[in-house]
Amino acid sequence: DAGSTWVPKNNGLTVDPPIVFDLVKLKGSETIYAATFRGIYKTLDGGENWFSVNDSLTKGLNFNGGLVVSETDTNTIFAGADATIDSMSSGGLYVSRNGGETWDLLKKSLPDSATDLAAFQLFLDKYNNTLYSSIGLLYSRSYEENIYWLSNAVITKVEEINDAFSEFHLTLRNYPNPFNSTTLLHYSIPKTGRVTIKIYNVLGKEVLSLLDEVMNSGEHKIYWDGTNQFGKKLSSGIYLATIQAGTELSSSKLLILK
Repeated sequence: DAGSTWVPKNNGLTVDPPIVFDLVKLKGSETIYAATFRGIYKTLDGGENWFSVNDSLTKGLNFNGGLVVSETDTNTIFAGADATIDSMSSGGLYVSRNGGETWDLLKKSLPDSATDLAAFQLFLDKYNNTLYSSIGLLYSRSYEENIYWLSNAVITKVEEINDAFSEFHLTLRNYPNPFNSTTLLHYSIPKTGRVTIKIYNVLGKEVLSLLDEVMNSGEHKIYWDGTNQFGKKLSSGIYLATIQAGTELSSSKLLILK
């Protein structure tokens, strides 16, 4: 209603302090990325539930430089991190090629500093495939700031896409967990093909085949209401969800509490 009323959408956004610098929503999707004071967060359901998409490199970094997501490859994300005083946690320009599962620090032709490099004001030109960023050295004796650009920022060649997919691992997670009545399973698959999701009890017995069909590559979600193959509600306890796509297999523990 044009800002007359607002509804909180912070479930799972465990940022302290609770500061969000930038939001990017993927076109035609409920997927949103958030650049926060403590890492990058993601939602697959329009902000109802958030989860962290950080690895050891990005966890805890201040991404006040914002982020951009490629329109041609929505798994490619660039994010600008603020300078730090921790040599083990570098500020600067980060990229993920797999929807936030893993991150790399871009250093090519940038100032070589582990602690005081900051990247902000990112812009990705989709027409010429070039990324622009303002780079600054904040804690050095002589303050320096320049605009840098990276050509061919987004992978476009077929053989490079295949290489990128080899680093895009099969993943499965669910939220909420524990759950009472229904949980939403989020999964990412590296390439189009047959995907199966099965639920097992603690004894290793299959209680439900939740999915068995051909799926396109990318991110998907499916609900599970805690029932078995006969539609009967399962008792409280730990269950294991497994996902298989081709030769890759991944799993996630689920906890039903009543």
